[in-house]
Amino acid sequence: MSAQLHQYFGAPLVIAGANTVAGVTFDLEVGARIAGVITDDVSGLPIPGVSVSIVELSGLTVANGTTNSLGEYISGVGLPTGSYYVRTNNSLGYINELHNNISCATGCSLATGATVLATAGNARQASTSACRRVAEHRAR
Repeated sequence: MSAQLHQYFGAPLVIAGANTVAGVTFDLEVGARIAGVITDDVSGLPIPGVSVSIVELSGLTVANGTTNSLGEYISGVGLPTGSYYVRTNNSLGYINELHNNISCATGCSLATGATVLATAGNARQASTSACRRVAEHRAR
């Protein structure tokens, strides 16, 4: 197994026959989690059901969360210390945003957003956003 695979999967265990391998233990570190509130830009009311993506600087999505009835979300997995982009994804008629109120109405590049610094061992890092509702046009 290559050194790069060891980084992600660890060293392989060799088990001969029907034997039990004891002593396979882990010391897990508490990771950071990113949390915040999503609200309607005009009314200030919370928006439930908005998906939030936590994205590494490389562009890889590493965690997600979904707002509850109070508009609150928290990333679902512990994150290593680092800077992350946070963006909304919804099909509720709101314009998606990249953290710090960067509109994605016509698409957006991660590089235009502000990063959130997450520190392992801290349970919550705040990231709050207000979303604007997309104007609805109806044919007459």
